[in-house]
Amino acid sequence: MIGRRALLSGLATTGLAARALAQPALPRLGILSPASIDAAVSLLVRGPFLAALAEMGYVNSRNIAIVERFGEGDAARLPQLAVELVILQPRVIFTNTNVAATALARATRTIPIVVGPA
Repeated sequence: MIGRRALLSGLATTGLAARALAQPALPRLGILSPASIDAAVSLLVRGPFLAALAEMGYVNSRNIAIVERFGEGDAARLPQLAVELVILQPRVIFTNTNVAATALARATRTIPIVVGPA
């Protein structure tokens, strides 16, 4: 026989799990860079871009999910990384190079691609 506390605990846990599952996922923003995350160009572009998003009220994991892929200096990796981002279904993808934008354009015709300063 199930005790009263165990029953109430189980019901509470089930309710919390159901509520968590019912919450919509955060909208995703994809970022594709041919550089590494700690490269100088990433610091010059990525930092100000994320800061501008925060100024507009978009904060990662609070009201937006930012998914990033980095080519680590190998442009040949960009087509596969672009496909990985497209599979995640972001609402928009940001990049700062023509080579990354080209890889993204080949990977999707439906997700908007924003190309910022290099």
